Amino acid sequence: MERLLELFIKYNNFLFFIFLQWISLFLVFRFNDFHKEVYGSYMLSIAGFFQEKNHSIRSYFLLADENEKLLNENIKLKQELIYTQQALNAARYRIPYSRKFNILPDSLFPVSVYSFIPSKIVQNSIYDPYNYFIINKGTKDGVYNEMGVVSSDGVVGIIVETSENYSVGMSLLNKHFRLSTKIKSTNIHGTVHWRGNNPKIVYLEYIPLHIPIQVGDSVMTSSYSNYFPEGYHIGKIIDVKDPKDGQGFHEILVLLSTDFYKLENIYLVKNKHQSELKTLNQKIIQFK
Repeated sequence: MERLLELFIKYNNFLFFIFLQWISLFLVFRFNDFHKEVYGSYMLSIAGFFQEKNHSIRSYFLLADENEKLLNENIKLKQELIYTQQALNAARYRIPYSRKFNILPDSLFPVSVYSFIPSKIVQNSIYDPYNYFIINKGTKDGVYNEMGVVSSDGVVGIIVETSENYSVGMSLLNKHFRLSTKIKSTNIHGTVHWRGNNPKIVYLEYIPLHIPIQVGDSVMTSSYSNYFPEGYHIGKIIDVKDPKDGQGFHEILVLLSTDFYKLENIYLVKNKHQSELKTLNQKIIQFK
């Protein structure tokens, strides 16, 4: 207390000066409209600056929650889109001979067999001939082998190994990976294959030469795939080259819709009938 009094006595002139300055400023801004307006504008700018910084900091820490909400909303939209596509496909096969049959009965509407699990890629390779990725979901999250993996832009790969908390996926950028596809405008089926070169380009194979190919046409998953819903985007045709070695198929280059360079958020595709289809395929092999 004595030291405080000593400081006050020592700097009393300076403190008295500060006090008078404060009173002067108060009187100026209190009774002068111009200065009052300038002061209010200045204080509003300062308050706005700190409010903006505070909002930015809060938004940063809330990004994870918001991102999770967006992923879940995307899942719902994907499931609704798949159901709508299946319903439209079913409507094409309604009985054509009855003009009264204008509305498709509920019994003929398909039940969607696909659901999605959001996840993130924690490790990814794109420059090896046989690329793989690791995701942050495992068996405790319902992940199992041979689940399809997609992004918001297109196909990513399939799951080939799982642990409790993580899973390994075979990338579309893997020379072992082949996927049944179709060309959107013609519905012609083929196979997509990456040949180990450009991470942005794959080849569409086994399309006969007599089939006309249009550059810019979309390539998507076909109904022959057990891993992905039909009609899921893969990329677009950017070039058609002459076949090599006298083969009877087009040499078709496809630009991938998925950007593997910045891949992060993905979805695991769960096919409720996958095990049933796998069992039937195994029996077909036995018949041969």
